[in-house]
Amino acid sequence: MKQPNLSRLTDKDMLFVYAHDKKKQFNEDERDFLKFQFETRRRFLLERIENMVRSGIILDVGCAQGNYTLTLASGGYLAIGLDIRRSFLKYALWKGEPSELRNVAFVVANAERMPFRDNVFDCVMLGEILEHLSHPQTLIKEALRTLKNKGIIVITTPNGEAFRSNAVRFKELENLSKDLVSKIECMADTHVFNFTKNELIEAVKKEGFTVEDFSYLLLLVPPFFPHIYRIPLPLEIIRKIETKLLNINFLGKKLARELVLIGKSI
Repeated sequence: MKQPNLSRLTDKDMLFVYAHDKKKQFNEDERDFLKFQFETRRRFLLERIENMVRSGIILDVGCAQGNYTLTLASGGYLAIGLDIRRSFLKYALWKGEPSELRNVAFVVANAERMPFRDNVFDCVMLGEILEHLSHPQTLIKEALRTLKNKGIIVITTPNGEAFRSNAVRFKELENLSKDLVSKIECMADTHVFNFTKNELIEAVKKEGFTVEDFSYLLLLVPPFFPHIYRIPLPLEIIRKIETKLLNINFLGKKLARELVLIGKSI
């Protein structure tokens, strides 16, 4: 991907996405904490997708600035990025390299009513989107509908059991008034709720998925250095420390920023 030129971007949404990319995707300081977490997450997810989906069509739902969509396309997959915000997709197309754009398409649509036939995709990614919806079960059903038999679903979502999490839990949604839930959902970049591990597993099983893998990902607050400083240790050592801490279940559910679930359609 080419690094955007700030002087060429005028749309407010595009400037917002550019600022996000500048901190993570295009941050030249490899030891910056935001860059480190971005690359850790991307590496983790892509390795698992490559292991489970050898080839085929991948749908990236809520693709925003298209970082995963374009990366998957560059790896040989036919990648479809879907987002309700047209300006995000315009930005993604603008920054994509020719080698990526040959295998990619972007679609403006509502994730809960996706304009695709049944049994189309080999993999559907729901990356950081379920927590923005007051009816996430609807999107999980849509993912199942559009997946091929034994297709793969990859979900990432904030950890509702993290010790600094103050969002409403998924099970508490039913106790909120419909008006309040609608107002929250209409606020850009606001979480309606956060899942716990058990709630997320139950939600995908309810729609008929089997759970192939579950992981805690990304330390919410690094215990060994303040996030405002550059990382003092080699990156691979930091990743190994993170992995060991997050694999301790009682620590993982309190220290992890994200939940990652991989399921398979029956």
